[in-house]
Amino acid sequence: CRLLEEQELNRVTGAHVGAVHPFVRGVNKRFLDQRILTQDTVSFNTGDMSKGLLVPKEGFVKALGGQATVANIAVSEDGEDIDNLASELGIARNDAKFLLDAPDGVKYYKAYRGHVTVKDNPSLGSDDASHHIFWLRALVRHAGDTTSIPVVPPEWLGQLANAQDATKFAREEALKAYVRTGKAQEVPEAPPEVGDDFIEQQLDEVVRENQDAVDKLIVDVKRRDKLLAFLMGQTMKKTKGALQPQQVRAKLLERLESGQISASK
Repeated sequence: CRLLEEQELNRVTGAHVGAVHPFVRGVNKRFLDQRILTQDTVSFNTGDMSKGLLVPKEGFVKALGGQATVANIAVSEDGEDIDNLASELGIARNDAKFLLDAPDGVKYYKAYRGHVTVKDNPSLGSDDASHHIFWLRALVRHAGDTTSIPVVPPEWLGQLANAQDATKFAREEALKAYVRTGKAQEVPEAPPEVGDDFIEQQLDEVVRENQDAVDKLIVDVKRRDKLLAFLMGQTMKKTKGALQPQQVRAKLLERLESGQISASK
């Protein structure tokens, strides 16, 4: 069992990191934690990282159509240790399990946490608690093995987590480069203010360079969300995170709705 690399994830599911939802195509096995069945509602993303969906539990289970295996996923023989660590650190239970499973996860996290700006007592599962964990999870994901994780000092990862004015894409790229090269990277800063002309020029080039993908996806209305996510990802890569995702999304939606993005003739 392993985490997929970004390009492999996109090839298998058609989705980008952070946008894989329970009904994504290309996945043969799905596992459903039994705790979900004790809830009234289930929330999950829709393949669009800016949108989520909240549905009744019964509708969610019915939509899966028996394709998911119900299991006690979050419980291990170290269940008591997981609960104790979650309580000690003020983090969600699944995050505590992640720290226990990661190489030197607890030790690294405690060192790294001191360099991250958060509230003193984040509630379990809150944005402040998971804000720590997100970047540590990203580090483990990009490192892929135990020997690479110590390459990134906890203080640098803390600076990366604190650079909230920079785009998430730019920060992930800096983290991947640090892990890949073993050399310290500059922590990204807030992207410069750019005019509409620059944004429109970048979108023109992205659409032109990916016309084949546009041709395949735009003919099916149901796949336009996938097209939007794909073009957003390509634009962020092209500009190396120099644009705000909200700007890119708004411009792409405007183009799609007005017919400016269309299949080649």
